[in-house]
Amino acid sequence: MRSETERSATSQDEIKALQLARLRAGMTVVLATNRFWRERLHDVAGWDDFEGLPLTVKGELLADQGAHPPFGSTLTHPLERYARLHQTSGSSGDQPLRWLDTAESWDWWLRIWAEHVYAAETMINYVYEPEVAAKIALYVNYLSPVKGVKEIVEKTDPDLANNPLVFPPDEIRKKLHAYPALSDNDERTMKEAMAQVTGA
Repeated sequence: MRSETERSATSQDEIKALQLARLRAGMTVVLATNRFWRERLHDVAGWDDFEGLPLTVKGELLADQGAHPPFGSTLTHPLERYARLHQTSGSSGDQPLRWLDTAESWDWWLRIWAEHVYAAETMINYVYEPEVAAKIALYVNYLSPVKGVKEIVEKTDPDLANNPLVFPPDEIRKKLHAYPALSDNDERTMKEAMAQVTGA
């Protein structure tokens, strides 16, 4: 009979092996068809290879979308396979950053959040900490719902703290309305209208 320590160690090894197998399966698909990532990533045979993968920053994605509008060269599948369009506001002065989800990838997100409610709540609590939310605001240049973030951002980036698109003044806040829950059909109509406005 194995000790509790041995069972835990084996369990962790099994989890890491499963994670690596899934990562390799995903990488195989991406490297075969996705030009953007094929130029930056390489096959992962083990975790040492994973640790050697380069980081990618927002500026690289924006530059790629500028060179290959409207979505860049990051698509793994044919365009018709994608079901949802997302984009940043472009409030940092750059062009909006766009990305697409397939129906499968969107369902995967929903399932993961639903199956791991505690982890989801823990993550939400973490990103709503003012110090953490301020770091996110500095990176994405997007409206933050967290009180106290503006004061933290002012210490390192006064221009961003005074950007009304990121930190609306009270007279604008009074005119804001809660975003309603949309049906799938309304969501699709809104996305199509947004695509026409942005030229996506």
